[in-house]
Amino acid sequence: MRSTFRAFTLIELLIVVAIIAILAAIAVPNFLEAQTRSKVSRFMADLRTCATGMETYYIDANRYPPADLYPAGHDESITGANDIYALSAGAEGYTSRRLTTPISYLTSLPSDIFAHGGDGLPNAHAPHYINDQMNQVLFTVEEEQFFSARTKAALALGVDPAPALYNRTVKWHMHSHGPDKDHDDFASDAGIPVAYDPTNGTVSDGDIFYFGPGLGFTSK
Repeated sequence: MRSTFRAFTLIELLIVVAIIAILAAIAVPNFLEAQTRSKVSRFMADLRTCATGMETYYIDANRYPPADLYPAGHDESITGANDIYALSAGAEGYTSRRLTTPISYLTSLPSDIFAHGGDGLPNAHAPHYINDQMNQVLFTVEEEQFFSARTKAALALGVDPAPALYNRTVKWHMHSHGPDKDHDDFASDAGIPVAYDPTNGTVSDGDIFYFGPGLGFTSK
């Protein structure tokens, strides 16, 4: 008795491959979206942890820690150990390692999961950090003295506001460049900060801001 073997035809194989390709085209973007949402949630949780350390530090020292000019591992610089040197960082630095030493308000500083390398800086660094108390000592220009308040007001108003419109309850803020890893703060084309909003697309323009004390994630 002769056996008859039936194999898939070329057309059938091409149809199967096409179906797999279509399913992959649907699944991969959804996976990347979920991955980015997870990273955003993780970074926001890290900022909440840092904020708790900041407020505990304030209770002990009656002021917030100075920013680090450079992230750990770059140039061996720990600016939080020297207030005068820390002031040279200007309005913006990195979350202070004073939160970890000599008293461990945090066991370690989180890395900004959306950090980008550039200007000789390492790819991994702590979240950006601006402390208005230090800016008031360093600057004579009111717009720079209250950089955190200025940022929050600009986000709410959509323009760079007059100093009279600043929300003076803002003493500091931490932020990341967000999933697009572009700097969308006052260096943006519009000259005002851009707040990250996932409804514009998971990877979209905007920085992720956390304002303190006790204000949290807000653009209003």
